Amino acid sequence: MFEIEFYDTEDASRGYRTGKEIQSRLRKEIRTMTSYNDYKKKALADPEVKAEYEALQPEYDIIQAMIDARNKEGLTQKELSERTGITQADISRIESGTRNPSLEMVKRLAHGLGMRLKIEFIPESTIKTAK
Repeated sequence: MFEIEFYDTEDASRGYRTGKEIQSRLRKEIRTMTSYNDYKKKALADPEVKAEYEALQPEYDIIQAMIDARNKEGLTQKELSERTGITQADISRIESGTRNPSLEMVKRLAHGLGMRLKIEFIPESTIKTAK
């Protein structure tokens, strides 16, 4: 699991010394922004944050594809759990990004959704970077 901490060059001059102080400042900044997109744009302006975001994108793509497929089939996590034998708690953890499923587990989820798993390798040159 990755933890991303946000630091800017002004943190020290503002007297922020701990991660909790920085997180508190960020929460205040988030409340003042008009949307998530504003926050995302500001966060991704930091090259280190952008690199971490892009590194995690494949995992988020898998999560989103699973959620989209489950919703399209009109299934609850509990119903998918009953079809796959994977606990509802594990499905919830996968969908929230706090559990990394094995390839075998993703195949079981696909089967429970009445689908087949397809993995593709895509040339880096065709991938749009985060903005």
